[in-house]
Formats: sequence, structure tokens, C-alpha cells
Amino acid sequence: MTLMKEVTAVGSHIPGSSASKLRVRNKIRGYMGYFGLPHLYVTMNPNAKHSPIFHAMWGDEAVDLAVRFPDLADSVERGRPVASDPITGTEFFDFSINCFFRDLWGWDKSKAKSSDSGGIFGKIRAYYEMAEFTDQGQLHGHFLIWLDGGLNPTEVHEKMKTDKQWKAPPMTLLGHSSVFLRLLCWRHTHIRSHYMAPPTSPTQKDRKWQNMQVVFDHPCIS
Repeated sequence: MTLMKEVTAVGSHIPGSSASKLRVRNKIRGYMGYFGLPHLYVTMNPNAKHSPIFHAMWGDEAVDLAVRFPDLADSVERGRPVASDPITGTEFFDFSINCFFRDLWGWDKSKAKSSDSGGIFGKIRAYYEMAEFTDQGQLHGHFLIWLDGGLNPTEVHEKMKTDKQWKAPPMTLLGHSSVFLRLLCWRHTHIRSHYMAPPTSPTQKDRKWQNMQVVFDHPCIS
């Protein structure tokens, strides 16, 4: 038994091992013990093969990030840099996750807390993140999100008993949710989101998009 405990202690730091999964589950239980049940479960699958940003990070000078829909090579050509350069693929994944949390969720990673304005679901109280590889060898992430001011199951059940709005069918309630409408189309006539430049690869120091702000325009309903 002593030997098995030592093996478990060492194996818990080996990604993908049974011991590491047990350690992660225990951490999540600790989060739940402190914050309660998570309010959202999110899976992110940034696709490097089809992303102009990845190809610019890889060093494809033909990709112009200054236009809304940059021209890309055919599918086979796009797949080659993804397969040959996993380091840039990892940098692209990290960049995508950081943009997702900063621009949609309103999370300030430098301060390890939600920004003053929050994100599309308000302010985040805490989150737990795990990354893994897909069958195609690309990274994707799983996230448990705890919202600031979110209700626990007991409070939800109580509201469903006493509040007329909460007694309505779920899709009816969702359809009247301002959050749901913002997800369908952000309630602005014209949104201009400024994204930071992707990190520079050690082999590509003089990229044309370095120090350039990439602008995406999102036409929405007025």
C-alpha cells in the first residue's frame, strides 16, 4: 500500500494519468465546496487549420489580417503547418483562450479577477480550466465557470416555485433573456473590437502584423 501511494503521488503530475485525473477531480470538488456548483460548462475548440491568425503566427506572409476575410490556401496546404509546427499551434490556442476570456468573458488574467465592466454573462467569480488534445492532435479546452451573483440549485428551485417568470417554460424564459439576445447578436449598431497582436514566433521576428491592431466589424441589428 505504501508503494501504491508513492506511485500515485508521482503519477499525479503526469498529464493524462489516472492519478492526475484524480487530482483534478479533487481540485474541482474543492472549488465546488467553496463556490458551489458551477453555473456554466464551456468547451472551446479553436481550429488552427482554418484560422488566419494561426497562419499569420506561423509566418504565412500572404495572410492579410487587416481585411475582414483574409485569403487562405487550400485545405491540404493549410493542414501542413498545423501538423509540422505544434509549438505555434499551442501559442495560437493560448492566444485564442486569452482573447475569449478577455473580450467575451471580461476576465483580467493579469489581475486574476473579472474586469470592472464584466463580460456577456456579467462578472466571473472563478473558473477552472483543463486542456487536452483532440483525435486530430489539436488542443481544446474545457471550462467550469462560476458567475458572480449566480444562483445555487436551492435558490433556483425556490424561484421556480414562487416566481411567475421562473415558472414559465425554459425556452420562453430564455427567449426573453437579455443575455440570450446578446449572444445571438450583440445589441449595438456597430461593434469594433480591437484584438492584441498574436505572440511572435522565435523564427518570425519581422512579421508585418506585429504591433498592428486587428479590427473586426460585427454588423448587428439596431
